[in-house]
Amino acid sequence: MKKLYYLLTLCVCIPSAMQAQSKTDFYRLSHQQRSGFGFRMGLNYSLATVSDFYVNSSTPITSLGGVRPKSSYYLGGFYYKELIPNQLTYRLEANLQQKGVGSVDPVGKPVINARYYYLGVTPLIGLQLFNKLTIYTGPELNVLVAKTNSWGKGYPLEIGLTARLSYTVGKIGIEASYFRGFTRYDQLKDSSPFGGPFEFDFYNQNAQLGLIYHWQ
Repeated sequence: MKKLYYLLTLCVCIPSAMQAQSKTDFYRLSHQQRSGFGFRMGLNYSLATVSDFYVNSSTPITSLGGVRPKSSYYLGGFYYKELIPNQLTYRLEANLQQKGVGSVDPVGKPVINARYYYLGVTPLIGLQLFNKLTIYTGPELNVLVAKTNSWGKGYPLEIGLTARLSYTVGKIGIEASYFRGFTRYDQLKDSSPFGGPFEFDFYNQNAQLGLIYHWQ
């Protein structure tokens, strides 16, 4: 009888222990800090901010006329890691961006169609606002790698601040971003019969809209 009692006890306890262990494992997996890699791509809308002044005077002059925004593209990849599951995420991006600016003469004829190509690094901290909706912010550092039809020689380094709003469903999401540059990316020097010479400093503002994909 004792042997039969022990056998029945084992038959009851072992499945119960296995079920409890599986529940514990599921709880742990659901609260793991997820990490992985992903891709991002989309449209980049550039709107130049122009700061202008006389070289030999502190008197400001009117903004450079005829400056027009320009649409282009961006491509990038990123590594992400949850710092606090479902609350706080770290993301490190590497991006290739084409930025630009255009200009027209007084009658509307295009004069300059400038393009600037950047490779950049963007470390971001993301705060989950609601389910599937996260806001990211952080500094952006871009290195100028090429340019065409530029206003001037261009500057090799651009530093600014980025904010992104991401909505993801599964591995795919949509993302809207805004970037404001704190360092000038180009400069136009010219003269005027009414009091030159003068300089125009160009700073980037960029809006992005595109897709993101979490590879793993």
